[in-house]
Amino acid sequence: MNLDGAQILQFDFPEKLNGFWVHVCVEPESTLFTYIVSIYKNDEYPTGTVILSKYMPYAYPDMYGCFDKNYQIQRMYTNPIHRRNGYWVPFGVLLKQFFANKFNINIDGTGDRSKQTDRIYARTRAELGNVSFVPPIKGGRIEYDEMEPPRDPAFPLIWFGQRIGGFNE
Repeated sequence: MNLDGAQILQFDFPEKLNGFWVHVCVEPESTLFTYIVSIYKNDEYPTGTVILSKYMPYAYPDMYGCFDKNYQIQRMYTNPIHRRNGYWVPFGVLLKQFFANKFNINIDGTGDRSKQTDRIYARTRAELGNVSFVPPIKGGRIEYDEMEPPRDPAFPLIWFGQRIGGFNE
């Protein structure tokens, strides 16, 4: 189904992802990212809805991932409310399969990832039974403890000045 130039698809999401829907911004007007995947947990669309569009939604997502030109996720964010709920592993599996089937693209993790992201990456790979692996970069973020991420994401610019739960002061 198409709506205002956006393609709306329906997928079977795992039970753990009940209440979630996904928006995939395809080739946004950016030199940094090829795809921005925004993940929402609300009743704006039914569970399992995936929207493909060249535009970003204005609403701040509950989770998001930004993929570079090599189809590696360069930035991930999760609303603190949803952290430690294990949503990224089923979403990692779902997104990897979605991109492979829809675009014939193998998305992957970046080598410059944090310890926490590396644990998510390892669990996702184990669940997929996938032998491909992007090793962590020596001297990269994996060797340093990270503080809480900033309240404002560096990108997408449309969310500048916003955060989960309202606007920044």
